[in-house]
Amino acid sequence: LGNYYYNIANKQCLKAAGGAAGFPMTIGVLQLGVGVLYALYMWAAPDSRSVPSVTKDDLVKMLPVGFCAMGAHCFSVFALSAGAVSFGQIVKAAEPAFAAVVSTAVYGKSISTAKWLALIPVIGGVVLASVKELDFAWSALIAACTANLFAAFKANENKKLMETPGLKDRIGSVGNQFALTTILSFLFGLPLLLAREGHKWSEFVSLFRSNSVISTNLFTSGLYFY
Repeated sequence: LGNYYYNIANKQCLKAAGGAAGFPMTIGVLQLGVGVLYALYMWAAPDSRSVPSVTKDDLVKMLPVGFCAMGAHCFSVFALSAGAVSFGQIVKAAEPAFAAVVSTAVYGKSISTAKWLALIPVIGGVVLASVKELDFAWSALIAACTANLFAAFKANENKKLMETPGLKDRIGSVGNQFALTTILSFLFGLPLLLAREGHKWSEFVSLFRSNSVISTNLFTSGLYFY
C-alpha cells in the first residue's frame, strides 16, 4: 500500500517539477532526506526505538549497501521521471532476474534449475508488457534496469554484511538497519545532487516554496518510501 501511494506522490512531484528535464536527482535525494529525519525522530522519541551501538568499522562495512541503496532509489526516480509509472513498475518487476545473474556471476552463488525456470515467465511477462506499453521510453528502460542492477548488488552486499559476527546485536533491529542504510544513502546522494543539479538549486527552492504540489508530494513520497 505504501509503495502504491509512493508512486503516485513521486510522479506528481516529478511532473510538477518538470519531469526528466527538471530535478529528478534532487527529488530522489531529498526523499532519502525525509527518511533520515524520520529515522532521527524515531531514535529521539521516548520509548520508540533504541539507538544502534555500531562501531566505526561497522559503518565502513555498511558503505557498499548504502551506496547501492542510493543508486537503486535514484535510478528508480529517474525511470519514473522519464516514463509512465506503469512502465517503470513493469521493468522493476524483472528485479529477481537481475538478482539471480549478479548472484551467480559476481558473488559465485549457485541457483537451482527450478529457480532459473521460474524466472522465465517473469522475464517473458516483462518483455510482453514492455512491448505493449504505449508510453515506452528508452531512457526510462535504461534507468529502471540500472536501478534493478543496484538493487541486486544491494541484496548481495547486505547478505554478506549481516554475516559479520555480532553486527545484528549492535544494530538492534531491522528498523535500525534500514535507518542506517537510509542515512548512508542520503550522504552518498548529496555530492551527486550537487554535481548533477546543484547549479539549479535556487530554481528548485523557488519552485518548492511556490508550488505546494512539489513540497507536499516530496514530503509524503519520502515518508511513503521509508
